[in-house]
Amino acid sequence: MIGTIAEIVPDNSTTFYVLKVKTAANFYNLQQVFAIENLQRDEQVKLAADTKKKIEEKK
Repeated sequence: MIGTIAEIVPDNSTTFYVLKVKTAANFYNLQQVFAIENLQRDEQVKLAADTKKKIEEKK
């Protein structure tokens, strides 16, 4: 986990937001990190879409 969003501030000059993140770790002290590939991403996306479809059908 990288952290949690502490504050959301709209940027008045654009249509974007500025997110202030409270980090879960002290990134100055990190010496090693791992990048993980999510091998189940396709299945997760399909399940989320199927769930959304079922919710819409019940409305």
